[in-house]
Amino acid sequence: MLSLKEMWNQNHKINDKKVEGDSVLYYKDNTDTACSASIDDIDYHYFDGSDTLLEWIKNFVAFRTGLFGSAIGYDGTSKDLFEKMKANMSISRKQVFIGYSRGGAIAMLTLIRYATMCYRRGVKPRAELVSFCMPKAGSRRLRKHCERLGFEHTRVIMKGDKVPKIVWWWCKQYTTRLITLKNSEKGWKNKHKNVGKYL
Repeated sequence: MLSLKEMWNQNHKINDKKVEGDSVLYYKDNTDTACSASIDDIDYHYFDGSDTLLEWIKNFVAFRTGLFGSAIGYDGTSKDLFEKMKANMSISRKQVFIGYSRGGAIAMLTLIRYATMCYRRGVKPRAELVSFCMPKAGSRRLRKHCERLGFEHTRVIMKGDKVPKIVWWWCKQYTTRLITLKNSEKGWKNKHKNVGKYL
């Protein structure tokens, strides 16, 4: 299993197409990019944060009309990417979904879709989520559904970063392990971007 630092570094190689591993595949919907890579007996799926103005606008389209009360600004992208990725997701191997910022919310919803696919095939999914500075992805209903699925979610945040608190009052966060990094960064934008320095 990769360390948190290695996951962070890999996730930030998506746009340069330099993700390491075997069977490296890149996926794109209208605005977002994802990547899958296999290392040993684990498949890693990386989801990038917001790079464009359109992605930032999507972050605030947070009406509860997506999957299990998820914010539709994340759900539509997750659905599109999952349709492209699912053929390369083996139900016999461990799947780790990793996302930074907006990518964390998309990774969570993609994991839920993967877990649902596994249960429909009569297989218990071996999957976990690792997120960095992830905003809230949806409502109490989404959190309860995550609790029923029971996957591990390691959530890494930077003390003073505003992004994990963004989105409406109805949004709730599912977390099984919270890591809050103390840092000396000035301004929330720097706190949000420089997680790798403190892992």
